Amino acid sequence: MYESVDQKELSEYLSSQDIRHLYLDSSIRQLIAMQLRSMREARGWSQLEVGEKAGGMKQSAIARLEDPRYSSITLSTLKRLAKAFDVALIVRFAPFSEFISWTAQLNESRLSPPSFSKEQYDVEASALATSNPMEDTKDMDVYGVSRVTVLDLSTVASAAKPAKELVHA
Repeated sequence: MYESVDQKELSEYLSSQDIRHLYLDSSIRQLIAMQLRSMREARGWSQLEVGEKAGGMKQSAIARLEDPRYSSITLSTLKRLAKAFDVALIVRFAPFSEFISWTAQLNESRLSPPSFSKEQYDVEASALATSNPMEDTKDMDVYGVSRVTVLDLSTVASAAKPAKELVHA
């Protein structure tokens, strides 16, 4: 399903700015369509189910979004879909070298990220499978109390307040 791409050849092909941006436009459309379909199929969902989970979108809208020729997707729609699949949505500007590297290394796991809960389950299962009871006590004092400093979430919340609120607090 995934064609291997030589990064050097692709970089040479993209030497023209016009070609680079045509390639980028085409790739974005294709990657979004491929990711949506891949995530949907990995979860065993129908297009109708995705639409329902994305806040009542019609099945025909999901079908359009899975069409690599469709080019009118909005950031708002992508955020709704990210919520439905319970995955992060990363939208940012990047150098072409990073984009080329990412597309050259395309595989099923990059196309279909796990949901947050699935990812958490996998992390916990992996930790249990590799845990060493003696190793787990290395950060405890003689009374069995953890010596590891845990980040206080109230500190994080107050740091996120605007400076104006902190001055008047």
